[in-house]
Amino acid sequence: MPAAICLVTEELSLGSNSGGIGGAFHEMALALRATGHPVDILYVPISHDANESARLSHYYEDRGIHVIRPDLGQHAWEPSSYEKRSYGIFRHLLGSSQRYDIIHFHDYKGLGFSCLTAKRQRLAFAETCLLVQAHGPTRWTLEANHHPFSHEDQLTIDFMERESIARADVLTAPSRYMIDWLERNGFSLPPPDRVRVIQNISLHLASLLGDSPAAQQSSACNEIILFGRHEDRKGIVPFCDSLDIANEVLTGARVLVTFLGPFGTVNGEASPLYLAHRAHTWQFPLRLLPDLDRLSACRYLAGNPRATVFVPSPFENSPYTVLEAALAGRAVVTSVDGGARELLDPSVVTALTCQIERKALADRLVEAVQTGLPAARLAVSPAETARTWCDLHERIGGTAQGAMRVSSRRPKVVAAITHHERPGKLFDSMMSLATQTYPNLEIVIVDDGSTRPDTLLLLERLGPLMDKLNIRLLRQSNRYLGAARNHAVANTKSDYILFLDDDDIAFPNLVQTLVTAAEATQAAVVNCLNLFMPESRRGQAHPFPERFVQKVSYAPIGGPLSVAPLQNAFGAATALIRRDALATVGGYTEQYGVGHEDFELYARMLQSGLKIEVCPFPLYLYQVDHAGMISSTSSMRNWNRVVNAIKIIEQPAAWRDFISVAAGKRALEHAENFSRYKSNFSPHKDLLAKLVEQPQDTARYAELLADFASATSAPGFAVAARDLAAARAAAQSGSDPTTAAASMDVPARSPVPSAPSDVLTLAALIDLSFGRIAEAIAAFAVSWERGSISIAPAQLRFLRALAISADLLAEQAERLFALLSRPHDMRAEIAEVTAVKFRLALRGGNVAAAANLLDHVTALEEQEYLALNQDVGGAVVGQVVGSGLAHFVRDGMDEGRSGFVAVLDMQDALQIHLGERIPLELMQKRLRQPVANGTTGHERGNGSLHPPRGTRRMPRRGAAKSRSAERSAEH
Repeated sequence: MPAAICLVTEELSLGSNSGGIGGAFHEMALALRATGHPVDILYVPISHDANESARLSHYYEDRGIHVIRPDLGQHAWEPSSYEKRSYGIFRHLLGSSQRYDIIHFHDYKGLGFSCLTAKRQRLAFAETCLLVQAHGPTRWTLEANHHPFSHEDQLTIDFMERESIARADVLTAPSRYMIDWLERNGFSLPPPDRVRVIQNISLHLASLLGDSPAAQQSSACNEIILFGRHEDRKGIVPFCDSLDIANEVLTGARVLVTFLGPFGTVNGEASPLYLAHRAHTWQFPLRLLPDLDRLSACRYLAGNPRATVFVPSPFENSPYTVLEAALAGRAVVTSVDGGARELLDPSVVTALTCQIERKALADRLVEAVQTGLPAARLAVSPAETARTWCDLHERIGGTAQGAMRVSSRRPKVVAAITHHERPGKLFDSMMSLATQTYPNLEIVIVDDGSTRPDTLLLLERLGPLMDKLNIRLLRQSNRYLGAARNHAVANTKSDYILFLDDDDIAFPNLVQTLVTAAEATQAAVVNCLNLFMPESRRGQAHPFPERFVQKVSYAPIGGPLSVAPLQNAFGAATALIRRDALATVGGYTEQYGVGHEDFELYARMLQSGLKIEVCPFPLYLYQVDHAGMISSTSSMRNWNRVVNAIKIIEQPAAWRDFISVAAGKRALEHAENFSRYKSNFSPHKDLLAKLVEQPQDTARYAELLADFASATSAPGFAVAARDLAAARAAAQSGSDPTTAAASMDVPARSPVPSAPSDVLTLAALIDLSFGRIAEAIAAFAVSWERGSISIAPAQLRFLRALAISADLLAEQAERLFALLSRPHDMRAEIAEVTAVKFRLALRGGNVAAAANLLDHVTALEEQEYLALNQDVGGAVVGQVVGSGLAHFVRDGMDEGRSGFVAVLDMQDALQIHLGERIPLELMQKRLRQPVANGTTGHERGNGSLHPPRGTRRMPRRGAAKSRSAERSAEH
């Protein structure tokens, strides 16, 4: 029976802001569903977009895959923190009616932490295999970027990622490199038989791209593509350095350099601004494509067989960018280090890998331009990788990994309530312990020096009930909580001791649940979540505190030690503590009038190498909004208690991480201050301020970026930015964003066009030079719709070049003809545009339209010829010659007179189309000549004139021939 599978992910390649994780989970879902597995996707993106959610749901539902968007705020307040996101995912899966055989999590951000913790503690998912995919944890990403930690949240996420990897039933990684990196950096891994290296699936993408055959040795490339997100770890800095070195070679060969990937941050600066600064010396043409989705980007790669792709990350796990470039049939240069080389067939590894430093990359750039590089070939085919994944699911789907063997041992537990002057609340806490489901439990109350008469009276009246429930009352003078808890430890014997404050109320399963987790994990401390109980709602806790309706406010996770000076990530005082572990650290420290004794204890225990687990269930009610220990003591003294417990020599790695956060925060502050300083003193500070205010994904941002590049003497980058602005504007107006974004611009030496329509038209010209006819027409279409009332020279140049292209298909000619036939005031250029339309009509088989156009343009040029040559006009009036055209054919060309340029162009087009000589004066007759079925082309409407097979272009004579040569030179 196929295994039921759930994929839990923050990214999907069809969604926004997706990286390799999104591609991996998208491909995994499709591959597993194709082999018959029921598949759900639990999709938890950072931000919510209703339109995107609907689009994703429709896409996957059509393929039999259910997309679930859980409400993580249902279970926790402020659910944006990753501790609470993980908890919300756990609660959703736990409460779901669907039971899964296998649940996938990515390691990044620790989304599976709570689920994996619950299983490790033998509390949930007994029959489910929890699989973690190692795509690259936060620590690895920071190391690759050469960045320190810069916020304590990163340390918390790092802890969750580490624990997720260690607790996985099955750990997979797409490269051996990543497994080695984890081991070198102190990550605990599952046993070797539960660790698998399997490349990422790409079968669906391969099917969409189709066969992309490529020769062993490609020809010299005409486009260099930097493929990847703009950030430090992607190698954008050494790549730009290599462009500086290879500038002359790239410029001489007119090689286009394309930045294909989302904008980001480089050296603390927005990547578009970074590139604008770098580009002022580059003389080769540039293109910016930050908006393409995964499939569009891959199709772009496949569109130019002479492109070479660069993925210059010094260290990558198993980059989809390399995999996708290989599937597109392109040569791809990547790092000799890291996991990228594992994707490539050994026969091309040497040719396509190098050290990621400026000189080595420049050498590969020059080699690609001058001689070409071999196309990439994959070491493992997409089909074989998919089979390996499916085989793994077949093996693990029918069995429970890490089957739960809950201990039958019932170790003794002492539950101690610390009390001071609150006997009324003491009754609630005492009774909540007296009704615990765990059998081997002793309850003690430590009264920490209560002296008020009413308190003493109530304690006395509680005496008989305590006796009946076998609860002991211990007394001491008022010495504060640390001493009170130590007093309970000294006067009892047990395997474990649990503490509960006198104003808190335990759920009936508190002790049983914590003992189960402690026995399963052998942790020194097992803490748990709680629910905040305002004093005003205390009455709602009776008689069933476990039914109290509240969301989690505080989600401790048990570490890491490195955040101890900044936050308590270990839990509150109500925890099950192994007595021998407590003795190891000497119990609680005793400081009168100072709080945080529990916080300090946990920090010392972790510092001693002991383990803290946090049960991901709320197991008691924690009273808030009243005067308590923390509110009545000095915050400075409380925190100082924790700081004084730190001994750097005992856990130097943790304190090194803490120092990294301090340094990282300072580095960010310095970068921000320096950026403001540069902006304030920049002559372009107004432009920079506008750029900062504008979202990077807008057309306006790209326009401002172009203005900035122009102002800072980077004309090539300005052209690329204006092209991007036009593409974004076209996408927003309803055009196909993929096609619009695929437009291209002129070489950097050309002046920056003043209008987006010019930019797109010149872009279409370069697309045409690469053989991308469809993309060229699409770009021109946007230019035509957005153009001014007068046709631009670039538009006319493009139309001429396209009309004579041998690669233009009939249906493409028809589309362009229809586009040019829409109302558009072309003024003086109308004759030349009509000549282009004539060629398109012939190519599209619309002979009737061609005949009408010939009539129209002949009449226009007849008027111009007679106006320019008044003597000929007189001869026509006097009927010496029949028309200006007749005079031009008989005498005008030999006399060197100019005219009928468009008609000559049409003659040239018709002769090429038919493969025979046709005098100017006989063109209309030839167009109306009967064809195969006995009717004329004009009468047939869309009838076509078919040139004989094997015909060749006929030479022109005299002045007409020289004019044709001039026009060809223009193209």
